[in-house]
Amino acid sequence: MRIVAGPFRPALEKAFQETFARLRAADPLAPIAIVAPSGRVADRLKRLALDVLPNGFAGARFFNLFSFAKAIYDEEPGEGTRLLLDDLVPRRLLTAVHRRHFAGEPYLGRAAGSPGPLLRAMHELKAANVDPDKAIAAMAEGFLGDLETPKLSELLSLHKRFSEELRRRKIHLRPDVVRLAADRAERSALIGSFRHVLYYGFYDLDQNQLDLLGKVRRRTDVTVFYPHRKHPDWVFAQDLLDALGGEIERRDEPPPAPAMTRISASGARDEVWAAAKEVLRLTDAGVPFHEIAVVARTLDPYVDLAASVFAEHRIPFTSSATRTLAHAPAVKAARLLFSLEEFDRADVLDLLRSPFFLREGGDPELWDAASRRMGVGRGADEWRARLGGAAGRDWTHLAAARAGGRKFTLPKAEVDAFWTSVRGLLDAPPPPSGGWAAFSAWALDRVRRFLKPDERVEAAIAALAELEGLAYEGPVELLLESLRDLSEPAGGEAGVALLDVMAARGLSFRAMIVLGMNERVFPRFIVEDAFFSDAFRTRVVHRLGNRLPAKLSGYDEERLLFQLLRGAADEIVFLHQRSDERGRLQIASSYLPAVEERALARRPAKRLAETPFDLLTPREASLRSRRGEELGRATGRDVSVLVRGLEFLEAVESRGALTPYDGRVNAGAYWTQVAGYGLSPTALEKLAECPFKFFAARMMDLEEREAPEEEAELDPIDIGQLYHDILESFHTKGDLEKRTAEAFAAFEKTRTIRYPVLWEVERDRIREVLKAAVKADDLSVFKPHKHELGLEAELPFAVGGLKKVKFKGYLDRLDLGPDGAFRVIDYKRKWSTSKYPWKTMETGVLKKGRYLQPPLYFLMAERYLGKADRARSSFSYYFLEDAAKGKPWVMTLDGEFWDNQALFDAMMTRLLETIPRGDFVIRPGSGCGYCDFRTICRRSHLPTRLRAAAVNPRESEGDA
Repeated sequence: MRIVAGPFRPALEKAFQETFARLRAADPLAPIAIVAPSGRVADRLKRLALDVLPNGFAGARFFNLFSFAKAIYDEEPGEGTRLLLDDLVPRRLLTAVHRRHFAGEPYLGRAAGSPGPLLRAMHELKAANVDPDKAIAAMAEGFLGDLETPKLSELLSLHKRFSEELRRRKIHLRPDVVRLAADRAERSALIGSFRHVLYYGFYDLDQNQLDLLGKVRRRTDVTVFYPHRKHPDWVFAQDLLDALGGEIERRDEPPPAPAMTRISASGARDEVWAAAKEVLRLTDAGVPFHEIAVVARTLDPYVDLAASVFAEHRIPFTSSATRTLAHAPAVKAARLLFSLEEFDRADVLDLLRSPFFLREGGDPELWDAASRRMGVGRGADEWRARLGGAAGRDWTHLAAARAGGRKFTLPKAEVDAFWTSVRGLLDAPPPPSGGWAAFSAWALDRVRRFLKPDERVEAAIAALAELEGLAYEGPVELLLESLRDLSEPAGGEAGVALLDVMAARGLSFRAMIVLGMNERVFPRFIVEDAFFSDAFRTRVVHRLGNRLPAKLSGYDEERLLFQLLRGAADEIVFLHQRSDERGRLQIASSYLPAVEERALARRPAKRLAETPFDLLTPREASLRSRRGEELGRATGRDVSVLVRGLEFLEAVESRGALTPYDGRVNAGAYWTQVAGYGLSPTALEKLAECPFKFFAARMMDLEEREAPEEEAELDPIDIGQLYHDILESFHTKGDLEKRTAEAFAAFEKTRTIRYPVLWEVERDRIREVLKAAVKADDLSVFKPHKHELGLEAELPFAVGGLKKVKFKGYLDRLDLGPDGAFRVIDYKRKWSTSKYPWKTMETGVLKKGRYLQPPLYFLMAERYLGKADRARSSFSYYFLEDAAKGKPWVMTLDGEFWDNQALFDAMMTRLLETIPRGDFVIRPGSGCGYCDFRTICRRSHLPTRLRAAAVNPRESEGDA
């Protein structure tokens, strides 16, 4: 065996070309094998070979380390054996072995929830060819140490049991392929056919790979091209070099010193953006895409960002990384299909909306709105009762009848299409109990029945049949896990190479961009293995003779990897984060060269201004030049959206006067309409609290969508409605207990009762509140006359060119007393603040307009009755839940309130004038946290708040 040692560039690449050319010149057709660490390095060697033999060559086969072993393994596949290269079956098998033999053990008994790490530990022992019987015997004799004996004895026993189970089932895993190839190498026809084998570029081999190399060198000539220099940063490669033995031909010609630059950025996205600009700079200088690499120690934080940023910059790329398919539409639909055990409304609708769901017509958005109004939460029974009960006819729902009503109708055709789709899911057969093969067949049938075909999904489901013979437990959970773990290669077939550092080993490029040069990233932070300590690994190496590298030696590998990167390109750009996306300080890597650093501006506008114009994308160029409209028109594009967007941004970012985007609209026509139709006191209270809330709720007719499936307990609005309904029914028909039971029964038909125990507790509480309120209600003078009474009246407020404004609303209860006296009552659950309510309410009515129901309902009731004694009449709030707690629960405003009617009239006129003026500016305050429209309000936008403050000074929390 001949060993050539030196750096990849130029030493090993030149040595490989010389050796390959010499072998072909000696015998052009003699079979030779070239074995590289990876497929990418093998492709690189093909190009190097063609450089010295441009007319082509024959008789040369290129392998990576595993494919070389697999070719030998395939010569004797073994009768009845199965080769499994994924972890689905092995992980399940290991779990079964663990449960059967180690569930009660002191150490492994706690590792039941970690089958993945345990399986990796077993793979590592198999790759090191650690014989479990020899290891257990050595441990019994004290050769592997005593301190960790309980833990290690359990792990080695697990390794023994697992290996025996694999052998019994005739299952081979990836490490077994290399091990068996080494065992069969002496009789391998493939190895015997090669006149020469070239091993290139590896600096570390596991025990099985090392044994295979040893067997190969006994049967044919071998040349090893080994990356190594006599330098402290290359010390990690020394260990295997010593293990190989033999004379070493050293080619210590150092790689050419690359031109190096440093760039600091703020966050991973800015790193990838800067990398894209560097790629464009290099291609403009004549460097082709395939001669550029973007490299990171790990691509996990960058691969998704690169996919979007590179696409925006029209940069093609190929990558060593994979992207998860968990959120791909086909995979997401399949996962939803198998997650419908409880038939959660949101999950069902997400599935029905999927472009991969097979449905015949219908509009899922209409179905979503209807199911919310039906009160469907979860459970097959609710779907059958509420949606199934509506089938065959138009379904109509009237919401907020007291406030004028919103009518929603789902036509019969939509109802039937909706029910047909849902009924198919409800009636689908459950999973079988006959084992994994039957389950796989059932799952495939279910997918093909409800979803459009997708090869990746069907392949993952079909693979479950491989589990036949293992414990049939949690099949749906395992299927969902398999779908979640689906992935695909990132990027395309050609372009810039987006690689992790391990995949970049042995490759050469004209230019390289290195991401993530931060401490704990590159070099990575390394700790000892949780299962096998470095002390144990060292004993295995020296006392059993198996290669099981110490984890902390990884720091030496990090230095080696960095040196390999430095020698892999003529120009290198190092990128690191000085801060992350949230502005937190990040520490630059100690590996960064001492060259001048350029800081990438954090603010996008400044960053664009500092970037050469030729490197900007069309969108960035239009933003920087502020000539997007001209650029768009010159290229024949529709720029109307851009123009409106820029106008909006310029306006909302301005300081000073209010803009049309702050809620100032032309509301003249709306005012005429609403003043004639009737304003409700509740709407005016919204206007007083925040004009934007009135604008969104009343003018725009927006509403927050209900989500019945999320209801863990009763909504306060539902409880309040129950109080209203039961008290009205009681004062009309009597028998409080019966009326309460009737109301509960009616409510249960329209709402999801997610937690029956909580509902039972809530019912008991409501009963106690109503009993206390009825008992405390003083009916000695005033007697109930009407409930839920619709009132309307024109009141003399001269606003917006009108002399009178119409008001309307529903009064909770109107009581009559002697000689024209009356009492207006409004039910409330409880007083919402700890402050004593009387003074707060009077201030809120006369100055702030917050509590307008008392005076407005009083005035409308006065006109409804015709003859009334204002002096002896009153308006009362009943805080029902306070009555049950023994607190003051009745708040009354009587005739004395009208001594301040001039203040009230002035406040009302000022408030009403907001509407015809079209002044609906936000008013941030204490109610923002629970406002239904907080997601569409710009209250968190500083310029908007500053402009609004000029006309709506923020009120104190006490007044609010």
